[in-house]
Amino acid sequence: MKMSDIAAIITGGASGLGEATARQFISAGAQVTLLDRDAERGNAVAADMGATFAQTDVTDEASVAAAIQTAKEAMGKINATVNCAGIGTAEKTLHKKVPTRSTIISESSTSIWWAASTSHVSPPPKWPPTHPMTMARAA
Repeated sequence: MKMSDIAAIITGGASGLGEATARQFISAGAQVTLLDRDAERGNAVAADMGATFAQTDVTDEASVAAAIQTAKEAMGKINATVNCAGIGTAEKTLHKKVPTRSTIISESSTSIWWAASTSHVSPPPKWPPTHPMTMARAA
């Protein structure tokens, strides 16, 4: 599969791992829609890299569904989903009360569920894949 055939949604795409992944995808020729809560940063990052942005609360099914619709309208399809959304704090969590840990785990896993179950990723444009990184797995 050629990266130029990829139309990806990336949750948590306005910063960190999501932003880095989006930049890599775009530099390789893919289309990308960033899904993130932070509208100000998301719009700025998307404009900078040539992506589409959809403000999204990944813990809310309706918000994710609206973002998926925005992505499909912008890219014509979705055939890849990368989940990088999540929350965390810059503090030790070992001795924290359970609500802190469970909130982090809940939001992270919920974001994966809604993005994956709502996007209805299109099948790959060509099988078997021809991208060098996937050739080894396909062989």
